Amino acid sequence: MSYTVFGLRGTLGRAASHGTVQAVVDELASMRAAGFADLQVGRPYSPMMSAECFLATETRALDPA
Repeated sequence: MSYTVFGLRGTLGRAASHGTVQAVVDELASMRAAGFADLQVGRPYSPMMSAECFLATETRALDPA
C-alpha cells in the first residue's frame, strides 16, 4: 500500500510517499520535529485524514497483542 504524507510550515508544504505504516509513523515524527503542522495522510482511493486519525486507526496493526 502506498501512503502520502503532507504537512505545512507557514507557506511551505512538504509531501512524502511511503509504502509501510511504520515509515509513515517515522515521517510524521520527523515532520513534527521540523515544525510542520496540519499533518495529513492519504492512501489510494481514500480521502486525506489527519495524522491523529491515521495513528489511531492504522497503528493498531503495529501493536504486539
